[in-house]
Formats: sequence, structure tokens, C-alpha cells
Amino acid sequence: MLNFIKVWSFRLATAFSIVFAILYSIFLLITIPYGYFLGPGEENSADWTLNDIVNSVLEVPYQEKRDFVIDRPEYIKTLSQEEWMNVNCKILDVDKSDMVIGAKNYEHLPEEQKWHLNCISPIVVNKFRQDKSVRGELCSNFYNCQLLSLAVNHYVFQHPEILWSIIKIAERPCDFIKKFDQKVLDNPGEQRSAIVNARDARAELCSNDLLSKNLLFPVITRESRKFVLITIQDIENKRIMDIIVRRTDID
Repeated sequence: MLNFIKVWSFRLATAFSIVFAILYSIFLLITIPYGYFLGPGEENSADWTLNDIVNSVLEVPYQEKRDFVIDRPEYIKTLSQEEWMNVNCKILDVDKSDMVIGAKNYEHLPEEQKWHLNCISPIVVNKFRQDKSVRGELCSNFYNCQLLSLAVNHYVFQHPEILWSIIKIAERPCDFIKKFDQKVLDNPGEQRSAIVNARDARAELCSNDLLSKNLLFPVITRESRKFVLITIQDIENKRIMDIIVRRTDID
């Protein structure tokens, strides 16, 4: 009887191992091509987190101040709300929208001011390319991508302090995520949401390689997002300038 149990235990363990190996292989066959060909269009949560930090620190009007972002330090320069709303930022009719991404309490504004908010706010853009461009060299697919990516309208040439501030934030975005002492962590109270959001933001931006630490699927790794590509767009004249910022808050 004991031998019978041992034999069947061995057979069951072998069958389970075979099934697991088959399922694991299927997972890899699906996941790896997806990351190369389909995943890039959806892998932008870290970019949106960086975008939230930039808009919050710059105090762009009507852009929601994220609860996990620190207050603006003195070395980061910005504009007053009145100055922001008077920035010369022209957007084409085809790009006008009543929806202002990331903003709140703007519904009472006239349409022109809503379009203006869309024009002055840094935004997330698609960074994946399979060519010889800057994007193609540094970010051709999910696994080898080393970029975070933002775009801003060319009004920053008339307000270089804004461009400089964006660059300074891009150099060390993790410095702008709140930290909490143990006393607050033990009794979060009203800070609970900020603590969770700060933890998630730090996981997205401040870890060199999240996926390589996955014990179940250790073969699936990706490059750290150690560069920030800031694209300066002139929507009307189709001129584009790319600025690559090397982050100094991660290796």
C-alpha cells in the first residue's frame, strides 16, 4: 500500500510539473511577443505618474494637485495662475477639446480657456518606435525601453524657466514623491490615500527593474527607465525638438 501511494504521488507530481511547464511555455509565447508588438501602446502608467508630478509641482491651473507629490521647492520656478492663462499657446482647431486631461473644476470656463489648458499642460505621448530615431534607439519595445516620455508645447521657449523646471523634475522625479515617517505609517488617518499613492508612484518610477524581481517569471525583465524624453512640439508648424534628460535618482 505504501509503495502504491509513493508511485502515484510521483506520477501526480510529474504530471503537475508537465502541466505547469506547458502552461508556463504558453504564457511566455503569448507575453513576450505581446511586449514587443502590442504591449508598448499600453505601458504608460509610469509616464502618467511623471506627468502628474510635473503638473502638480508646476502648479498648472486646474490640474489636480496629486496627494503624493511634495509642495513646490523654491528652486523650481513656475508662473502665477494669471500668467499661465496668458501664455501664448496656440492649438489647432482639430486638436481642441472640451475635456482637459487631469484637470478638475474647469467646467465653468469658456471653451477657449479649456483649449488653452490643454495647450499649456505637459502631456504623455507615445514613446515606442521601431526605427533609427531617438525613440527607436532607446525604446523599440516594452522590454528594452529606457525612456519615460513627456511632451510640452513650444511656448516653453518664451518661458525658459518652465522648461528648466521640467528638466529639473525629470532629472530626479523620485525626490518629488512624499515620504512618511513611521509614526504616520502606523496611524495614517487622512494620509492613507497619499501613502498608498506615494508607494505606487515610487514602485513605478524609483525601482531600477521591477519585473526582474518577479520570482515566478524571472525571465521576463525590462530595462530601467533611466532617461526622460521631453518632446517640444510646435503643433502648427510640425516642428519638434527632443531633449533627453539622464535621470540621476536611479542607476
